[in-house]
Formats: sequence, C-alpha cells, structure tokens
Amino acid sequence: MAKPRTYRTDLAWSALLTLAITGPLLLGSGYWLVGDMVFVPHQPWKSAWLGLDGSLPRAVPMDAIVSVLTQVVPGSVVQRVFLVGALVLGGIGIGRLVHERAWYARAAAIGIFLWNPWVHDHLQIGQWAILCGYLALPWVALAARRYRRDVRSGWAPVAVALTVSAVCSPSSGVMAVAVVAVLGLRRSWPAWPVLAVLSLVANLPWLLPSLLARSSTVTTDGVFELFAPRAESSLGVLPSLVTLGGTWKSSIVAGERTSAVVVGLAVALTLAALLGAVRRGRRGPAAEEVRRLALLAAGALVVASVPALGGAGLLEWLGDRVAAVALLRDAHRFLGPAALLLAVGLASAVAWAREQVAPGRESLWAVAGLL
Repeated sequence: MAKPRTYRTDLAWSALLTLAITGPLLLGSGYWLVGDMVFVPHQPWKSAWLGLDGSLPRAVPMDAIVSVLTQVVPGSVVQRVFLVGALVLGGIGIGRLVHERAWYARAAAIGIFLWNPWVHDHLQIGQWAILCGYLALPWVALAARRYRRDVRSGWAPVAVALTVSAVCSPSSGVMAVAVVAVLGLRRSWPAWPVLAVLSLVANLPWLLPSLLARSSTVTTDGVFELFAPRAESSLGVLPSLVTLGGTWKSSIVAGERTSAVVVGLAVALTLAALLGAVRRGRRGPAAEEVRRLALLAAGALVVASVPALGGAGLLEWLGDRVAAVALLRDAHRFLGPAALLLAVGLASAVAWAREQVAPGRESLWAVAGLL
C-alpha cells in the first residue's frame, strides 16, 4: 500500500504536467475548439447520441453524457473537468502502478505517460474522449492486477474500469478489454467467462448500434489506407510508432517530430525504457506482470502497424462486410496500451541509474535526471 505522501507527490507532479498541457485552456475563457473537440454551452439532445439513427456510433454514449451534463452546467466547465480531471487521474494511476518506486522514478513514469506524441496528437485532432480512454488505462491495469490475484474481489473493479473505458469511446472499450485479458487472466476457469460477460455488458451501449448500423451510412473505401500511421521523419514509420507517434494526420504533428535527430533521441528513450522493463521482468514479484505488459505492447504495436504495412486492403474487405470494422479505421489510437510498458520500464531504468550512484559516481544522478 502506497503512503499518503506518495499520492501527494504524484498528484502534484501530475497537476503540474496537466497545467503545462492545458494551460491555455485553464488560463483563458471560453472553449478550446480543436478539430473534433467541439463543446457548446448546452449541447442539444439527438437520437444519434445513443446510436439510434442508424449511423456508426463513433462517440456513443459519451455524446449523450455530455448532452445531459451541459443541461446542468455550461459546456466550458464540462470541457475543463473532463480534460483536466482525466490527465491528473491518469498520472496518479501510473504512479500507483509503480507505487513501490521512489518519487523520481514515479515522476519519470508519469512524465512519459502524459507527455508524449500520442497525447499531443490526439489533443490536436480533438479526440478528447479517446484521450480520456487512454488516461483510464492505468486504472484498468490496476483492476486487472487485482482480478488476477482474486476473481471474487477483483471482478467489481474490472467492471467499473471496463465501463468507464467503453463510455469514453468504442476503441477505448476494446483497448480496456485487451488490457484486462492480457494482464488479468489466469488458468482459473471462472476468470474467463466472468471477463467475457463483463466485457460484453460494458460495451453494449456502442456494440449494439454498431452491429445494427445501416451499411448505406458507412463507407470503408480507402479509409484504412487514409488513416494508416505515417512516418514523421526520414527514419520511417516504425521509429515513429515505437515512440508513440506516427499519427495519420501529418498536419498536426509537432515540428520537432519531423527531425530525425529528435525521433532518434525518442527511440533512445524507448530503448532505455525497454531495458528497464527487461531488468524488472527477470526477477521479483512484478516480473510476470512486466512480461504481460511486454506482450500487450507488442500486440498494440502490431495492430497499429497493420494498415501501414499492407494490411489496409484486408481491413477494407472486412469493413465492406461488417460495418462495425470501420470503427477500427484509425489504427494509431490502439497504440495506447504500449505506453503502460514504457512507463513501467522507464521507472525501472531511472531507479537502476540511481542505484548505481556511489562516491565518485555522482554523475549517474545526471543520467537518472536526463531519463
């Protein structure tokens, strides 16, 4: 159990990073209108918010929740609460995931989870609900950890985590199920059917409308190729993906990410995190969980890479036959779970660098600080 001081430290660091990310929104007035992120004072009610209009439910049931909330409080308040609350809670969740580490190691984990190209790009596209789903992943992982230890005491936290994720977006619901399946399942037979039922119930609000969507309102012609990950620099698409970048919308990529030097440095940071994960995965009580995180990250990387490596045609063929497949068009968003491994691994790498500090080797403090 983490000490209260640990929570206060994680809260303070998460709040500071959140202020750096959302400063213009918090310090200004009005609304942050970016891409798909459009909040209004009072969002009118539509049947589409529940997927009842026959179209593909891309934001069901989050749009319905926002519509209800904005009837009570202004949309500007709702926007700030969602963005700031999700970022702070996401940071605290990562801190709890590595709660046994010292403050500087936890700070590194929180930093890489909140301050990375994935977060930047989805904010710039305006996919705030998908970002909220990403920021819920640490809590999904914590629920999965408890579920793996004891299904009876762990099913309720898993149910809450899956439901919150599915409310954010369909892709978030899918990612949450994958996280719990990889991190939480064991050979005990009750764990499998219980998770299957919980996953189905949590995702029904968007799953049913997607299965009933009219094919005439859904098009998959060329969309998987259009939304395929892109290389940000001359290093290619894979270095972009392993550093949580590679979004399809090149126009919103940070200018620094087009530099091969910057992406190369980011790859070096990823390698440091992976080395930390390898070290942590060799021994100790957390070894099995780290190995599962590595499997989860590898799967996320494969899913994100498929459209960019020639799989767009197959996905389009599937989408022509099952309308719900169109929800998977933006493969880059499924890279999110890989950030869990990078956060845990970087915390381990920083802790290792600190352990090497001895009289005459104080320069290693600089290594820990640099990471």
